[in-house]
Amino acid sequence: MNGARHGGFTLVELLVALALLALLMVTLHGGLRAIGQGWERSYHAARTVADRDHLRHLLRARLEQARPLRVTDGSGRTYLQFTGTRESVHFVTPLPQQLLPGGDYRIGLTLHEDALVLGYEPLWWDQPREASLLIGVQSIRFDYLGADGWRDEWLHEQVLPALIRLQLVLADGAQFELIAEPKAGTPEAGHGL
Repeated sequence: MNGARHGGFTLVELLVALALLALLMVTLHGGLRAIGQGWERSYHAARTVADRDHLRHLLRARLEQARPLRVTDGSGRTYLQFTGTRESVHFVTPLPQQLLPGGDYRIGLTLHEDALVLGYEPLWWDQPREASLLIGVQSIRFDYLGADGWRDEWLHEQVLPALIRLQLVLADGAQFELIAEPKAGTPEAGHGL
């Protein structure tokens, strides 16, 4: 048995194999981690796009269902309960029953700090509430199409605008735009102010 070799590996061979296995595992872990981070970034980007598409759909639906509800102020002046400026819009619209109890709501869309904020209250109840719809908004702009072209205000008018354009610039540089066409019919008598 002098010089005869038994089956098996030497200690040096085992150490080299373990070192190569460790190197392979570190490389594999780094690759899998990079794949996971890429997957997560893709998921968040897709989620952001889906959330923005959902928001676009929600806002368009509310603006398109703006109701031409007439109100009379204390001086006897009658006008639509729809006011739009460059920075905000306020109007009456029904909200889906899955969001809130059904019926018509006074809605306001405006920029507060860096958030697009939805203010809402039922017509029958004077208790306004707010919800942030989108965080990270840098600027907002509303425009209204009337018989005389696009305007940046729609105040105390007798009809709803033909189109409403909303443009947002987000903090990440992305732009968000929608155009809605209110489809409401003739003005209705509403509640006095």
